[in-house]
Amino acid sequence: MKKSFIYVQNQLSITSKSNLINTKKRDNKIMPYIIVEAWFPTDIVQEVADKYMEMLKEFPFDRSLGKETINVAASSNSKGIKIMSVMEAKQDKLYEAIRWIGNRMMLFQSIKGYEYKTRLWSTVVEALEPLGMSMPG
Repeated sequence: MKKSFIYVQNQLSITSKSNLINTKKRDNKIMPYIIVEAWFPTDIVQEVADKYMEMLKEFPFDRSLGKETINVAASSNSKGIKIMSVMEAKQDKLYEAIRWIGNRMMLFQSIKGYEYKTRLWSTVVEALEPLGMSMPG
């Protein structure tokens, strides 16, 4: 099986292209989760909030790419703020969705102390499929 490289924001993932394309055969849909996690110190909250509002205007959610499962969830601790966003990408829009997220997140790269990562997650149905298993029911 030929391997391909997919650059996803701040991480380099090596994956099988056929696994991305054939991730979920049920109903001829793949709906992998694209999860963005970001963290930053509390002293830059206002700068991040301003940039977030700018991002929403410049890159509103594109429903043609998938479903916005979690717009933004946030938590805080003594080290700062952590946020998470989850999107379910449509079958034939995975690469476009990753690029679109990358464009959104590029706006934050000028903020010192702001860090993020983007990851591709499978559903449990997709994870069980290579084992020849499926969910009961």
